[in-house]
Amino acid sequence: GAGSAPDWFCDITKSKARFNKAMAILHGYSLIEAIPGHYSLHACVHDWVLEYLIYEVDIALFGLAIHCIAQNVAWECTPEYWVVNRRLNHHALRIEHCDQREVVDWNVIDVEDIYPIGYLDSMMGRLKEAEEMYMRALKGYEKAWGAEHTSTLDTVNNLGLLYENQAKMAEAEETVCGR
Repeated sequence: GAGSAPDWFCDITKSKARFNKAMAILHGYSLIEAIPGHYSLHACVHDWVLEYLIYEVDIALFGLAIHCIAQNVAWECTPEYWVVNRRLNHHALRIEHCDQREVVDWNVIDVEDIYPIGYLDSMMGRLKEAEEMYMRALKGYEKAWGAEHTSTLDTVNNLGLLYENQAKMAEAEETVCGR
């Protein structure tokens, strides 16, 4: 979670003024592009990062990226949630780059960050990935809080709905009723 974020990240995100100052510096070096309402990595920097990720995954930075994506997922009750989630979708797709999902020890990723990624995957039509994330979240919630906790039950419900939407009625029934 946020408590495990590196000091430099906590310092930059402590206030909007600090964040904007950091972004101005990065923009001054052409490392990011300033687009009204948000920032984006410059295309060359993005390519460098992807090239680096082919060789090595820094689990701490990967966890921080997961946390940042997860904390910004907009739920359906949020006005214009699809606008935010469409923008986050590009970041979430990077999780899958070079099969990183298989390389990562998901036991060290905060379960509160796994569930929103599953939700985002589901909303964007990545049903296999959503199922994987929901199953990881379910396992983590059951271990941490038990089978009757509301977070566990929300995950069971969404996993059941995911199966139902794919016409996998046996899996949906097993997920929801078999617990």
